[in-house]
Amino acid sequence: MPHDGLTRKAFRPAAVPTDSAWVARLPVVVDDQTSRQTDGMPSADLVDLPAALDRVAQKLSRMTPRELSRRIPGRDGLPQRRVDVARALAERLAVVVQGVEHAHLADPPAWRRLPYERDGVVGFQLRVLAHDLAGFLPHAPAQIWTPAGRRPLADVLAELAADLERLEMFLPG
Repeated sequence: MPHDGLTRKAFRPAAVPTDSAWVARLPVVVDDQTSRQTDGMPSADLVDLPAALDRVAQKLSRMTPRELSRRIPGRDGLPQRRVDVARALAERLAVVVQGVEHAHLADPPAWRRLPYERDGVVGFQLRVLAHDLAGFLPHAPAQIWTPAGRRPLADVLAELAADLERLEMFLPG
């Protein structure tokens, strides 16, 4: 197996912030469907999303190859390897992070793909992306770029949180 230069001891990203101070700075938005003003505040679950991602990433990083290969229901309900479900979540998270990072641009960004690494790295990828998300969220506007165009940040985060919850149900401890 090639050495990627990262070991569990050497790779220690900074802790993911768990405070909700960034929520107070989210812009006030108007709900298009009801034409009523909302405060733009995501639910409490979404405030804690980076910390929840970090928690799941740590669990994945401690798993053996056999545990990562265990089959669980995927997003579509079909059995998939646990690591493949986690990798799909990491890919969606990478898109969200890039969409938040480039939300200020007039045109959508050139979408980057998450590097496909060996199975044991997926936890570390999730952890780094969770840290990136936590860093960008305090300055995130209400609308971000996605491959389908601009979408409300709260909706995108809610979908990500649902995918995370689905994965976490099938993780030990």
